[in-house]
Amino acid sequence: MQAERWRRLEQLYHSAMEQAEGERAGFLERSCAGDQALRVEVESLIAYAGQSGQIIDKPALEIVIAAMAEDLRARDGNQTAR
Repeated sequence: MQAERWRRLEQLYHSAMEQAEGERAGFLERSCAGDQALRVEVESLIAYAGQSGQIIDKPALEIVIAAMAEDLRARDGNQTAR
């Protein structure tokens, strides 16, 4: 992912988290301006933050890395179980 895309993703994530939960969908609709891939990425980060049960003040890149590491661990676990 390009650096500019990461910055945009991080900015949208933090801005979305500042919105009331019921306002986020509308905010993302306006802010992502038809870029569905970007919206899905932001929504994924928001969902991950919700799973952890805390509001995350970390940069989005750290959240993405943690989610990817968790996914890789889960995949490795599934492969060794076969």
